[in-house]
Amino acid sequence: MKIFLIQPKTKGANFKSPPLGLQILATVLKNHGYANIYDIDPDKGDNPYTVDYSGKDVLVGITVTFMTISEAFRLAKFIKSRNYNAKIVFGGPHVTLMPEESITDNNVDIIVIGEGEETIVEVADSLRGGESLEGIKGIWYKNEKDEIVKNELRAFIKDLDSIPYSDRTFFTDRKYQTRLIERLLAMPTTWHLMSARSCPFTCKMCQPAMRKIAGPWRQRSVGNVINEIKYLQQEFNARYFSFYDNDIGINKKWIIEFCQELKKIKKERDISLSCLGRANLLDYELLKLMKESGFDAISIGAESGNNRVLKEIMDKKTTVQNIIDFVNNCYRLKIRAGAFWMMASPGETLEEMEETIDLASELPVFYCHFHIATPNPGTQYYLDALHGGYLNMKSWDDVHDRRNPTIIKDNVTAEDIARMDEYLIKTMVKKGWNYRLNGHTLSFINTRLFAKHDPLNVLGREIWMFLEDFKPYHFRNIYLGAKCIFGIDKSN
Repeated sequence: MKIFLIQPKTKGANFKSPPLGLQILATVLKNHGYANIYDIDPDKGDNPYTVDYSGKDVLVGITVTFMTISEAFRLAKFIKSRNYNAKIVFGGPHVTLMPEESITDNNVDIIVIGEGEETIVEVADSLRGGESLEGIKGIWYKNEKDEIVKNELRAFIKDLDSIPYSDRTFFTDRKYQTRLIERLLAMPTTWHLMSARSCPFTCKMCQPAMRKIAGPWRQRSVGNVINEIKYLQQEFNARYFSFYDNDIGINKKWIIEFCQELKKIKKERDISLSCLGRANLLDYELLKLMKESGFDAISIGAESGNNRVLKEIMDKKTTVQNIIDFVNNCYRLKIRAGAFWMMASPGETLEEMEETIDLASELPVFYCHFHIATPNPGTQYYLDALHGGYLNMKSWDDVHDRRNPTIIKDNVTAEDIARMDEYLIKTMVKKGWNYRLNGHTLSFINTRLFAKHDPLNVLGREIWMFLEDFKPYHFRNIYLGAKCIFGIDKSN
């Protein structure tokens, strides 16, 4: 049997990182004896439309989010046109939340709902042996009469330590170094990890969808994660690691023990880690321990600079003061702080959006990303917008367009949000930030702050961005980096 595992291209996105979910699926399939597994991802240079899908026994697994569902449907149609007998299997967050939409597509044969590590092996075994899919938990499928059969759901995996380490020969992290400067300078690879699944918090832009996708919050043991890091060090000479967890600091006892073990590793060889966290959980003492153990970059979902929005609209369980304290503590400890902000949440006023922009422009963070509130399927944002009549979208392709917000409520128009974008760019650039549009996200880099802490990084980043975009302001950034390298810039 030939098995193709595909991550569709996200329209307009410039962030490139390996799909850990598909990486693990490829690993468990290989461990069960499947040898002909092909990993396909446009982000590492693959073109799924030039692949040979011919063969008698062909399984094509496509991971799907609401950002890639339209492309996934197009890709499934293309593959069926090349090999009608290929079995198209959809999985991923969007499929779990919108199963009817996924399975009713003419070119989709099977959908996997929930976690797929156990399910994909049973599906592959049944297809290879010509057996019925009846009884396989966690799938819906079309039978010989083209009728949709809805099997029983599969329970979430309780023990995450039982899942094998990802085989990094699939969707290998190195192939996601696509920047010209990274290739020319042979810069070290960042290796991606995940210590936990799901999230116990109730933020309305994520829940209850996340619990349906990933189940209850669970975490791998400290020893299990530490051993994977050691494995990557031994096999690939890995030094840089990035955690995909929604918040690595949920279990304070766990993160303290983890950092203590990391310090032992750091004594033998240098290590650098980055992660996501929550502002209200990472106090100064914990951040200090994390810095000592190798964490030098931490990002938070700051979301808003207004307490009413954080509490009443988002149910975020954080405050503006939490955000300020976190960023200032990181700056004191020389940890590169990053922040994700959201504008145009349902019920948010223009004045509250301005407060967010003003706060973001003043904080000493190294980079930040501004999103327009987008109602992910199954979230409270989505359900309220759907039932309240203010969901402004005709298809999933609309979520890619920042100029056409998908939530329009309380007399805040698309034109108002466009003016907020103008205010955002004007304010940030005036304070010395540089920006670029990544799909539907406006990303900002505090180049002056970056240049003082990591001037070589700034030079490499800006040279690469200039080669890509040919924007005049990159000359200024290269100049800033050079000044810091040669000790010319002594300002604070």
